[in-house]
Amino acid sequence: MVGLALFALIAVGCALYAVASGEAQGYAMPGALLLLAAGQFAAAVIWWSRLTRIEAAIDDEASARIGIADAVDAVNGRVDAIEARPAYPPPGLMEGIAAEVRALATHVKSMAQRPEPEAAPAVQQAAAESQPQSQPASKERLDLLLEPVIELSTGATLHYRAQLNLTDNQGNTVLHGDLMLKADAGGMRAALDAHALKQVAPVLRRLRVRNPGLRIFVPLGAATLASHAAIARLTETLRREADITSGIVFEMTQDTLSKLDATGVGNLAELGRLGTTMALSNVFVSGLDLAALRQLGVRFLSISASAFDAGFGMSSAWRDFAQYARAMQFQITASDVTSAVQASAAAQIARLGHGVFFAPPRKVKTDAGVAQAPRQSQAA
Repeated sequence: MVGLALFALIAVGCALYAVASGEAQGYAMPGALLLLAAGQFAAAVIWWSRLTRIEAAIDDEASARIGIADAVDAVNGRVDAIEARPAYPPPGLMEGIAAEVRALATHVKSMAQRPEPEAAPAVQQAAAESQPQSQPASKERLDLLLEPVIELSTGATLHYRAQLNLTDNQGNTVLHGDLMLKADAGGMRAALDAHALKQVAPVLRRLRVRNPGLRIFVPLGAATLASHAAIARLTETLRREADITSGIVFEMTQDTLSKLDATGVGNLAELGRLGTTMALSNVFVSGLDLAALRQLGVRFLSISASAFDAGFGMSSAWRDFAQYARAMQFQITASDVTSAVQASAAAQIARLGHGVFFAPPRKVKTDAGVAQAPRQSQAA
């Protein structure tokens, strides 16, 4: 502005001098005006440049604030999910479970690895009835339980989750979660996963007679995915039960998937090639690569119901994630729903839900699946 005023004063001075001296005014006045115009133009250019830099700085600051807000939302979501994680069982309980599971290790492994012909359930039942009563019976048994997976909008049961409980003759039970923890620690997880799949197959076949779209989620551990022999046992069962493999959903935690090496990823792909799909549980939204998950065959994402609403309303981060996941054709499941409040909050984000609020896991009868529908291969 000082420069602009200076140019104006010089122009006025030149004009006054030309008038006072009597010189030809045809050159002095145009020159003064030209000088004034040049000064104004130069001042305008300078100020425009400064305003441009200021606006750019303001835009950068606004972008930085948006990035910080997104990061805060992501951190808050992760904190909520961490707080929703179940506490690790107390040391005393784990020691008792460890003793029971070790006593059953040999029995479970032999049962899981036993070859099963086409008529295996009926043959095994007849053989058990024909055994002499003096022969000692097993002290422990593995019970198959099914937990309903509910469609939140209608309340209808769409699928089931398979669980295994360990029960002795006195009725003492090691629940599924504790059993899987000790199986992982004691090297029994692969045997239990194989046993669960064999138990689920005939039950799934019977259930799909009335509901062809029904699926059963079968647990899958890191030790199973890391072993070629364990995957071979699973694929053998899947090939034998080829008519219902589309109804098998192998469920693993996000932590398990994130730690897979090349062997584990290859084994996971092998299961997918046989027609099964995958589900990811204990999901954290932060850093989740949905495109990569689809390539691995993951179609279901399970998130703890307590993570959806921490008492301050639904966060924008959850809404954005749900919209993106649905666009990628994932189905979101709310796990461990314990109250109507959680069910209502979960319904805004998830399609499916399970937990004690809907129904607890129920034991499957030992003869379930024996009187099953004919296999498609036999019908053909």
